[in-house]
Amino acid sequence: MGDEEYRLSIEYKNKKTSSARIVGNEISLSISDNMDEAAKREAISKLASRCVGARRKPELRRTIDRLNKKHFGKKVNKIFFKNMKSRWGSCSAAGNINISTRLLFAPPDVLEYVCIHELAHLKEMSHSPRFWALVEEAMPDYREKRDWLRKNGSDCCF
Repeated sequence: MGDEEYRLSIEYKNKKTSSARIVGNEISLSISDNMDEAAKREAISKLASRCVGARRKPELRRTIDRLNKKHFGKKVNKIFFKNMKSRWGSCSAAGNINISTRLLFAPPDVLEYVCIHELAHLKEMSHSPRFWALVEEAMPDYREKRDWLRKNGSDCCF
């Protein structure tokens, strides 16, 4: 979904909460000094992910709307990039679609596969043969994208 580069600026402060802002291509993080190192790393990952996800959300909306119009024609409600670690995406019965910010590190066609996967859930909520037929109809080579995620997904992280 692009090849933008960001400069990351981290400042540790004696405060209760951490915060972030993105201006241009600089992500400025203010991290609480009152955490252990693992919690600090987690806060950095989460806040950087949130900033970049917010910046890229309009592009994600356009991608999902384009794929939905072309292949599914279902009502899509809210779309979010989320800092999900255990899944690549999710879709609710209300038509809300969440996509992991980790996919910002994947090739565009892999991100499109996950979008198609979640859009197919608007027609079939299970992973039944009917569901996989919908995915394959929209993206005949989806197995290659799924295999890419299995092989390379652990490298996609903030």
